[in-house]
Amino acid sequence: QGVQWTDPAVVTELSGIRQGDSILLLNTAAVKRQIESDPHFIYRKLQYRFPTGITIVVEERQEAACFAFANTFVTVDAEGLILGHREQSEGRSLPLVEGLEVTEFVLGAEIRTTDTYKQDILRRLLAALCDSEVHAQVDTIDLANVNQLWMRLADGTRVCLGQGVQFAEKLQWLAQILPKIHEEGY
Repeated sequence: QGVQWTDPAVVTELSGIRQGDSILLLNTAAVKRQIESDPHFIYRKLQYRFPTGITIVVEERQEAACFAFANTFVTVDAEGLILGHREQSEGRSLPLVEGLEVTEFVLGAEIRTTDTYKQDILRRLLAALCDSEVHAQVDTIDLANVNQLWMRLADGTRVCLGQGVQFAEKLQWLAQILPKIHEEGY
């Protein structure tokens, strides 16, 4: 339970639990460690269905954005936790974060940057974006100037978010005005 964006069989495979294993002899600490070896998943619990079944309950982290780092796109969730990476040649489907100097990345850990204030702004913006209607339309996020944040949408529209405050409200306004802007041909 709790898997939305990945095949549930991935969690079953990670758990190490096999058909025929005794549910009374399962090492829940080992199951938790194995599942959480993939940063996409947070282990919550095992639910027993006696006499022979279990349900693995996890929370899945959603990829929210990516940034370029040494010929790869590093993917992060809304909290800035690094979930993985893919070669730039594979392309991307997530918003690309620009203007943030990343010093290093470790799978499953928060990104490390030279500017923790920008890192905090990114976390707040991504959290608001993931809850908004416009997330799928965002192509790039520019954090170069924290007093004048910009986004570019997939259709080329540039959006000025201003300072790093009230992201939820700003994105709500954007969702309301975008249809009107497109209707009028801008």
